[in-house]
Amino acid sequence: MRATRQVSFTSTKFFSRYPVSLGPLFIIRSCTTDKVTPFIEGTSDFAFKKLFHSKEVLIPVEDDAFQLDGNRAIEDLDFGDPHPGVPEKSKATTFDLFCKTTAGERIIIEMQRVTQLFFYKRALYDWALEVTRQDKPQSEKEVVAQRDSKNHKKGEVISKKVAWDYNFEPVYQFSVCDFPVFADDPKLKDAPLLRGLIHFNGNEPVLNYLAPLRLCFMQLPNFTLDNPRTSSPAEKIGTILKNLHTLSSVDELPEGLRRDPLVER
Repeated sequence: MRATRQVSFTSTKFFSRYPVSLGPLFIIRSCTTDKVTPFIEGTSDFAFKKLFHSKEVLIPVEDDAFQLDGNRAIEDLDFGDPHPGVPEKSKATTFDLFCKTTAGERIIIEMQRVTQLFFYKRALYDWALEVTRQDKPQSEKEVVAQRDSKNHKKGEVISKKVAWDYNFEPVYQFSVCDFPVFADDPKLKDAPLLRGLIHFNGNEPVLNYLAPLRLCFMQLPNFTLDNPRTSSPAEKIGTILKNLHTLSSVDELPEGLRRDPLVER
């Protein structure tokens, strides 16, 4: 019989031992029939949102995922409404988390536990919706007519529409997936992190790292303790999300993670 995961809320005594300030991984005691662990699964909705709602965690992870450094690094951000409006008759979209940086950049954070066909196209759809939400009304300016025409005379002050402004603020889509997003592509399915634009060569997704479309996919099945990835903030978080709930103690984490400031937060 398949072991079922049970989540139980313990008494006040437990909460006094593991206060909320310690973060999401110490609030609920989750267990399976064969092993007891003090850690909730990081991919659960509750734990994931609480973890990534911390600026101290989110900013270094996003800087790493999208390779933002120097004057492009995120200085600060504010969390916004994760329920964006959509055009009439379009698919309703709800993000797990949504925020804006002080520079005006938009960041979408998604956690997908269940395998979904064409998830990369869904991510592209969500990304595009956030771009269209930045639509700026076409403005007008007053100019002097330089010659006579059917509608006005030379020297008359008229209103002229200004060209559309397509200089939208960057939108970053960070998707954490508990399945291989590109399972049919041997070049992509084993990568822990995939960055760049998705375009299509026929029906095959291809990454174009030079494009302005900012998508990053974290494929959690590739974060194993047998071959731990701990060289960057995004890799550390990926390792924690995938494995921490299977451990009995933080001391079972790879040595590079046990006392890492990002983990302690």
